Amino acid sequence: MKPSVVFLFYHGLSHVICILKIARILKDAGYEVYFAGAEFFHQYISSHGFKFKKLKSVPFGLGFESWVRTIEKEKHVYWAALKDRLTDRLYSERDVEVYWMLEEVQPSYIFIDSRQATDFILLFRHLKDRKIKVAMMNAMLPAAVSPD
Repeated sequence: MKPSVVFLFYHGLSHVICILKIARILKDAGYEVYFAGAEFFHQYISSHGFKFKKLKSVPFGLGFESWVRTIEKEKHVYWAALKDRLTDRLYSERDVEVYWMLEEVQPSYIFIDSRQATDFILLFRHLKDRKIKVAMMNAMLPAAVSPD
C-alpha cells in the first residue's frame, strides 16, 4: 500500500494552482495524493490526476459564519451567525468531517494551507496516535521547482 498525502487547501484557485507542482512531485515519487476541500474544485483537481475528498464544512475561526448562513438562505443571518459562534457550530462540523477524512484516507502526511491553519487544532490530537506528519504551507509561494 502506497503512503498517502492529503493537501487541506484553502478554497481559492490560486491556492490550488500553487500546490499542484508539489503534489505532482509527490505522486511521481510513489505517494497517493489527495486534495481535501470544497466540491467546487473536484473536477479541476481530478483533471490533474489527483484524488479528491469532498469536505462540506469550512474552516472554523475565520469568520465564515455569516457566509455559511447566507448560502443556507437563513432569514436572520446576523442572529444565526451569532448563535453559530456561541455554539461552535463550524468547529463541530469541521471536527467530525476531518475525523472521517482521516479514517477513510489514513494519510501518512498532511499539508495544511496556512490560510486555514485552524485545521491544525482539529488534527493535533490525532497526529501522534496515527503517526501522521504535518506541515503548514504558504500556498502563495512559487511552486515551480528549478533544476538549479
